Amino acid sequence: LGNACPEPHDPGLNELFFDIGGGSIRVTLYDTVNGGSLNYEQNVSESQWGDNYWSHFIVTYDGGQSADGIRAYQLGVEKEITDNWIPSREETGNFQQFSISNNALAIGSKPTSAYNEYQEGILSNYVIWNKALSPEEVVEVYNGGQPLDFSAVEDRIKPKHWWKLENDVKDYISGKDGTLTGGEFVAIAPHYVGINPY
Repeated sequence: LGNACPEPHDPGLNELFFDIGGGSIRVTLYDTVNGGSLNYEQNVSESQWGDNYWSHFIVTYDGGQSADGIRAYQLGVEKEITDNWIPSREETGNFQQFSISNNALAIGSKPTSAYNEYQEGILSNYVIWNKALSPEEVVEVYNGGQPLDFSAVEDRIKPKHWWKLENDVKDYISGKDGTLTGGEFVAIAPHYVGINPY
C-alpha cells in the first residue's frame, strides 16, 4: 500500500500522506486550518517486503494531537515492539486536528494535480476504517496473510471503504468507486469526502 510521494505536502491537495518505500513507512497528517502536522517514520523489514513478495501493512491513528498516536504494523505485528526499531515521531506547527477534505484520494500515485508519478509494484486490498484498530483487531484483519471478505466481517472490524484493486477500483463497502489513471493498478477515487474517525 502507499503513495509514491517523496515530497509529501502539496498544499490544498492532500491532508494525509502515506508511503512505503526506501525501507520505511512514512505517515504525515496535516492540519491545514491551524498549520501543523504529525509525522511518523518507521523502518520495515525488507526480508518481509520487496520484489516478488507480498506483504501486509496497517497504520492506525488515535485521533489525538500527538504523533505518539500513530502506529505501524507489518504482517499483523507492531514494528516498534517486534524489532525494537524506535520510530521517528514529530509534531510541527500548531496541529489541533486532522483536516477533512473533499479532495480526491490517490492510491498508488503522487497526489499532484497531474497524478503522473506512480508507485512501482502491485497494490491489493486498500482499506480505510473510521476508527483506530486495536492490536488484536490488526491481527484479526491480517488473518495469517489471507485476505478477508470485508463485506462479511463483524461490524467492529468492518471498514468504511474497501478497494480490492483487482483490475478495477470499485469500493465494495461505500460505493466510492475510483477511476483508473496511468496504469491498470493506479486508482483515484473522486469525490472522496475524507476520513473523520471522531
